[in-house]
Amino acid sequence: MNRGVVHSVLIVFVLTAVWSCREKSPSRDYIPIIKQRVYEVQEAIKSRGRNAIDSLLTQDYAAAGGADSLVQFTNGSDPTFVFNRFAHTEIYYTNDKARVDCLIMGKDSRNLRSATLTFERKKDVWLLKQITPGMRPMESILADSVL
Repeated sequence: MNRGVVHSVLIVFVLTAVWSCREKSPSRDYIPIIKQRVYEVQEAIKSRGRNAIDSLLTQDYAAAGGADSLVQFTNGSDPTFVFNRFAHTEIYYTNDKARVDCLIMGKDSRNLRSATLTFERKKDVWLLKQITPGMRPMESILADSVL
């Protein structure tokens, strides 16, 4: 009987130790920080300031011409399109990575394209790692924006 109690206590102790070592949930404090970073990227793109944009990018992305590709991606191939903002943002994040699904909106608010911004946290600073075409269905978003 004593052996069963000792084993039970030992199992509870081991499970408690394992449970406490699991990865901690990401802080909710990251949400406003990531939102602010999206806004800063948006404003840097609008100003087209290469240094301002590069300061918001990971070192690898900046070295690979990230500022130029970011401006080119957001403005697209239509010469009449002028980037205005990221809209309808949805943020998904962990302790060191974030994905922001959003729409690229032009000045006329009708030119919409879906995009995904990927951020990495380096030394408590969230930096843009890449921007890619988004996967959001445009039909439902367009219908919602008309209403």
